[in-house]
Amino acid sequence: PYSFKTMSVGNKEINVYSDSGLTNEIATLAPYTQIQIYDEVNGVYKIAYEDGFAYVSTQGIQSKSYYIVRNVILISIILLSVVITLIYVYRRAFVIKDKDA
Repeated sequence: PYSFKTMSVGNKEINVYSDSGLTNEIATLAPYTQIQIYDEVNGVYKIAYEDGFAYVSTQGIQSKSYYIVRNVILISIILLSVVITLIYVYRRAFVIKDKDA
């Protein structure tokens, strides 16, 4: 009956705590680990951990859409670079030779 959202640990590991006051550290989560978040109160996420719940700070957690947007931007830049390179090569190989003829 719980609703949750899936998010990811950022590029640095984060600490996992057994209490919402973030005083009793029980583990760490590796970078880019997917986690299920059930609630957020005062900068602390309640997450699914092993067979129950645990708590992490909201700092260092990224939404999945952050990574999707970043990847789309990177792919777009790479594709634009390839297209520009192909245009350059085409013009050098064919257009300049036609002017010489």
